[in-house]
Amino acid sequence: MTSPAPTVLAELTNRFSAAVTVHLIADRRGIQTWRMTFPDVTLAVKIGTSDDGNGNPCQLTAREAAVLTQLDSLRVTAHHIASGHTPGGSWVATRWFDGRSTWDHCAPLRHDPADQAARAEAVDAGRRLTAAVARLHQAGWTHRDLQPRHSIHHPYQQANLIDFALARGAAPITPHVPTAAGLCI
Repeated sequence: MTSPAPTVLAELTNRFSAAVTVHLIADRRGIQTWRMTFPDVTLAVKIGTSDDGNGNPCQLTAREAAVLTQLDSLRVTAHHIASGHTPGGSWVATRWFDGRSTWDHCAPLRHDPADQAARAEAVDAGRRLTAAVARLHQAGWTHRDLQPRHSIHHPYQQANLIDFALARGAAPITPHVPTAAGLCI
């Protein structure tokens, strides 16, 4: 697909502006992630299709929207912008976070383990990631899909966690998405 689903694009351009630039960021396991840049806002838009043979991406994107709605209401995050359903799936639009992932911050250290500046950068990224996870845990939530690419670091600011489809809090979230065996949570 060279552009987001027409229903998603129509809803977001009606809400923000017809002037939009779109870039496909990822297309994995039935979920496409798009960067959509409008004049006043940049969004990350995930579109899940009904089935890819490995679970249900439609349920994952719908669940992530439900999780973010709860986290935003608790003031743990301020990510959720909009969400809905397409004829073949569901979608969620969130704030786009500029910055580098924890994985990217640790890359120089993987290249040269003796580099002290790289070590300091990796330790700082780990500290900011840990603080983001602690904020989530203080609110009674667990992320359940922490990976080095699921946190974005703004220069000189806190890290923001992303990809909350598997997160859990005290209250159940629907749709329920079972966790596959072997998945690190």
